Amino acid sequence: MDGTELRRRREALGLTLEEVADLIGRAGPNRRQTISQWERGDKPIPSADTVSLRAAFQSEARRLSGLRRRLRSRLDVLTPRQREVMVLRYGLENATMRSLEDVARVLKVCRQNVAEVEEYAIKRIGLV
Repeated sequence: MDGTELRRRREALGLTLEEVADLIGRAGPNRRQTISQWERGDKPIPSADTVSLRAAFQSEARRLSGLRRRLRSRLDVLTPRQREVMVLRYGLENATMRSLEDVARVLKVCRQNVAEVEEYAIKRIGLV
């Protein structure tokens, strides 16, 4: 796995650098910087971390697939705005998750507003 593939997979799953570090058990104050350096190609990804990254991404993709199925089956209980946020955020149309910032940009609202709508929608659907 190279930096380009790492970034592509991370973005497709809608993960932050910190979340990737958490998935592979990276700790410490520089973990975000380390993942960023891997993505840019400034540092090679150690082989042990490559194995961990592949396994973590596969596991996360399976988890998200199940989540998407449950979300699709419950979209009818949401308001149109909640539905739109969930479809964009969890990639229910194109299987590509978007960050809070991306969804906020599309909907022309602040990131906090998207987070609040998402949180309420998740509670309303009963996923939490």
